[in-house]
Amino acid sequence: MNLSYIKVEAWLKRSGNAFRTIKISDYVHRDDSECALANAVLVRLLTEGPSLDQVILESTSRAWDLIQSLKLSFKPWDNTPEEPSVNLVYQLPPVKSFELSGQNYSILNIPFDFLNRLTTFVFRCDQSPFPAHLFDKLKACTNLEALTIDTPYAYVWDYLLEEIRYSSVPFPLLLPDLHTLRLRCLPHSGKVDTLQILRLPSLINLDISFKQVPIRRNEFGGRNLFQSLEPFFTKRTMNGESPLQSLRIHHAVIESSELADILDTIPTLTHLTLDSVKFDPTVLQSIILPELEVLKLLHMPPRFDFEGVFDMQVTEKLQRLELTFFGSKDPKQEDIVGFKTKHGNVVVSVDRVRRDTA
Repeated sequence: MNLSYIKVEAWLKRSGNAFRTIKISDYVHRDDSECALANAVLVRLLTEGPSLDQVILESTSRAWDLIQSLKLSFKPWDNTPEEPSVNLVYQLPPVKSFELSGQNYSILNIPFDFLNRLTTFVFRCDQSPFPAHLFDKLKACTNLEALTIDTPYAYVWDYLLEEIRYSSVPFPLLLPDLHTLRLRCLPHSGKVDTLQILRLPSLINLDISFKQVPIRRNEFGGRNLFQSLEPFFTKRTMNGESPLQSLRIHHAVIESSELADILDTIPTLTHLTLDSVKFDPTVLQSIILPELEVLKLLHMPPRFDFEGVFDMQVTEKLQRLELTFFGSKDPKQEDIVGFKTKHGNVVVSVDRVRRDTA
């Protein structure tokens, strides 16, 4: 297929306010024929070109059905067609990985078969209130292995928990194969309680990120982070579920006793990341994680006590220590050298970064 991006763009711009339609017909008869859907000019036209009112694709190629990953982003509109023959969500290819973001909840009318095939699902909600019926859809995602739930409106998690309690969703919701869970923009109200509505027997990677770093620890609504996580960890242990191996905490303020309690509850950790977390690193001197292989302390604030890190207890399994910070205070070179000398098998990386990378 011979397309000229400049010519098609110019033609579309000359159309003024007319209804703009592009129709791509690609009837492939030979195995070596180029599929129109994979044409670079077409991809550029659909992603960078002028706005379109309608796109029609006609093809005998199996390329659409062979797509493995799909990302859709919708802006709000009022006339979403519900008829399966014209609603896009009923025509989605059988992908394994799906990322959905937008402000129109009618797009959640996704067929069961499509959801049931997914192994990776990323849902970003750009509007409040957060749709509780998302969890009703998750009932169909029995093959999910990785799930990300992200909303820029931190307070909607409170409403979500209330709506779930009164919905028809089984409680807790079982996702038997899920090994990675990422929760984004959580509020600083201790509402990691969201974990209580999920049963994840195969979970090994937990990534929790708060909206922003609070000024004081007591902004966790009278409950500290450990008290939010402890019921989830305890229930997992009682049920004999897979031990957690990787934990990331992002944007939080944690007292020493709080962090010690969290880590004592999950001694199976092999990877620990504290990213933009305010804590006293001397607590690492009293904690032993026997299986820890990688420790990342990222975007540490000014006046961070580097000595507390380099004096921490280390087992022979630790392979890598990564430390990034911003501010004018550098770690003492002799502390770095001393740590490397004492723990020669550990790869140490120390870098200053810009504050806006946090």
